[in-house]
Amino acid sequence: MKCLNLNLILIAVLSCLQAAAVPATYRNPIIMESVPDPTVMRADDGFYYLMGTEDIWNVPIFRSADLVNWVQTGTVFDRDNRPPEGQVWAPELCRIHGKYVLFYSVNIPDETAPSTYIGYAVADHPAGPWTNRGKLFDEHDAGCRNAIDPFYYQENGSHYLFWGSTTNMFGMEIGVDENIDITFDLSKKVQTAGPNIEGTEIYKRDGWYYMFASIGSYAWTTYRVVVGRSRSILGPYSDRNGVSFLDGGDALNSTSTLTNNNYKFTGNGHNAPIITDGAGDTWFICHGHVKDEEFSKRMPLLSRLYWDDEGWPYLKTSSPPHSEQDAPRFPSEWTVADPSTSAMSASHGYYDVFQMSAEALEALSSDSRNIVTHYAPDADGRAITRLSMRKYTLRPVTGVDGDDAYLSYFATGSGLSSVAFTTGDKGLDLQHITADTHLRICLRTDAEPEIFGMEFFNGGDGPAFKCAVNGYATGYPVVAHWPVGNGWIGLDIPLGRIAGICPGFDVTTLKNAKWTGEYAKIYAGKLKDSNFSIDAFYLYTPADIAGVDSVGTDAAAAEVSFDGRTVRSAQCGIEVVSLSGQRVMYAAGDTLDTSTLLPGIYLCRSGIRVVKIVINR
Repeated sequence: MKCLNLNLILIAVLSCLQAAAVPATYRNPIIMESVPDPTVMRADDGFYYLMGTEDIWNVPIFRSADLVNWVQTGTVFDRDNRPPEGQVWAPELCRIHGKYVLFYSVNIPDETAPSTYIGYAVADHPAGPWTNRGKLFDEHDAGCRNAIDPFYYQENGSHYLFWGSTTNMFGMEIGVDENIDITFDLSKKVQTAGPNIEGTEIYKRDGWYYMFASIGSYAWTTYRVVVGRSRSILGPYSDRNGVSFLDGGDALNSTSTLTNNNYKFTGNGHNAPIITDGAGDTWFICHGHVKDEEFSKRMPLLSRLYWDDEGWPYLKTSSPPHSEQDAPRFPSEWTVADPSTSAMSASHGYYDVFQMSAEALEALSSDSRNIVTHYAPDADGRAITRLSMRKYTLRPVTGVDGDDAYLSYFATGSGLSSVAFTTGDKGLDLQHITADTHLRICLRTDAEPEIFGMEFFNGGDGPAFKCAVNGYATGYPVVAHWPVGNGWIGLDIPLGRIAGICPGFDVTTLKNAKWTGEYAKIYAGKLKDSNFSIDAFYLYTPADIAGVDSVGTDAAAAEVSFDGRTVRSAQCGIEVVSLSGQRVMYAAGDTLDTSTLLPGIYLCRSGIRVVKIVINR
């Protein structure tokens, strides 16, 4: 809406931002700069963009992947394309016919003839560059004072523009062609609210149109948000007590309001469009002052928006929260129907992640055929003891499915231990495997076992093949040795090679749409009272990208590279997603440092380009 702070500052454009983990919690304000009258929307690149009244000159553009961490990426205008006079207030960002459109209002302060008008700008991307199309109409054209605070709404091919403040609010249907040329007839405008109310935002839910607007003084503690609803987009709107918005802000002031003051924030008003996060929860952003600093910054505040049984919105604290809160949730747009058998590929190919999907883990814990047994030495005088499956908590491996509930399974002791994993009745889809398919298993121990054997794919007639590390028994070919100093060992062997060293193994015997049985069994002997763990077991076949929904943008495909630590892209905006579809990291810039990620397999997206990266430190 209006600009309170005339001491404008210019913030340098940040070309890149260090990657950050998706936050679990947040605290207000979400932006520590004065960005009044915010507007926000999610763009096609998956990022949110927020703009506001130009307390920061030329209308700042902020970007975020999660609604919590924001970085300024530039401004809408510069000195060459900004409105020739006056100050830009209360922009409204929207999407029309494949273009991004920013409606804005301009206040021209003139002691003798002050004036305001509504204009608009167009861009291919919210970050710009923006083309200023200029004025649509001013308050004189509209026959009402304060042609400010524009809001755009579209539905079923119809376009609506709302505006107004102080001396009534209005709305009307407009025409917008493919070139984003806008036509309108001001004689058909409809009054939607009376005096002393401003900042229209409309949200549709369950057949109701909800109008969010603000009453009180924008520059003081009396500023608050009120909500009315109607079955018609152009009203009439009434609040939950039946008070009509046409009666104006003074009448609504005596009834319930959505936002109020608290001990930290005051003047909480002029909200952005209502946002829905990836989990389906609704969120509300308005500006507010820090208490006792009302003539300083008006900063964006984020609140979870709840709905009561009668369909009315409310904030649990009746004001934007001042304490730490749960952050919005954003599962990736990618869907993985069954992480245990889904195809994910790039340079490393096709993966079947067996025991690491949430579904397979549940089967492991509930199926009695999955056993961990430890045989104590005879000298101990102890009987055979069967141990339940347990989780190794010292070095978690959560990268494959993004679920912190999974760590890794282990056995411990000085005797012979065995670990067996079975598919249960569901089975595994092995139709894709070929001689080029690789078996990869990651193991760890803090003491070198004297004997170590492995059996794979036992469907009831004995294992399809078996092998050993260091040595185990006759018929178990040695395929690797523990490294000096113990620690990690990773086996990565093509099935074709296994067929050459394991007599009787034929890859074709495993090709089955539903293979069931014990797919891995590990024997570890004489661990010397130390731990042995299995941190990954999967198959992959080098292949072109598959199993990932295509991601389209208007921009050309970005080139993405990964050197084992840093992802680099030809364009800004990088998202890293686990195979279960959870966003685990993001960067607003063109580089992303993965050093904080746990070992595992991830998808990485930048623009239209999707690649898979494997972190195995």
